[in-house]
Amino acid sequence: MKKTVFFLILIGMASAVFGASLGTEASALKATVPSAYLTIRTRAISEWGSDAYRVVDTINRQAEGLMKTGRLLSVDSSITLRAIAEWTDGGLDALTTALESGDKKDFFSLPTDWQMAASTAENRIVATEVH
Repeated sequence: MKKTVFFLILIGMASAVFGASLGTEASALKATVPSAYLTIRTRAISEWGSDAYRVVDTINRQAEGLMKTGRLLSVDSSITLRAIAEWTDGGLDALTTALESGDKKDFFSLPTDWQMAASTAENRIVATEVH
């Protein structure tokens, strides 16, 4: 009985440690735009420190937000760019500098809360469609 309980605890601990892994969007971002992935990762570590599960979860959510923001740019670039500026450290100045560089890596590597930028842009786009 003791061995069974110990074994179950060991399995639970292993799944907790190894359960956090990069999602599809985060893995794709890491492979295609490593500078954007590193910016997101650095911000996640700054926020959560050594809590690996929360760091990976934040990386996954931010990568999903970045991908969604990219899709929303094709729906309404004006609204989406304003939302990005609102949720980027350095605001409009940082966004303008990245856009003027002409390098997509600079744009996607902005220190941005991509999840909030995507949510803000999506809500505003829906609101303009309703009215």
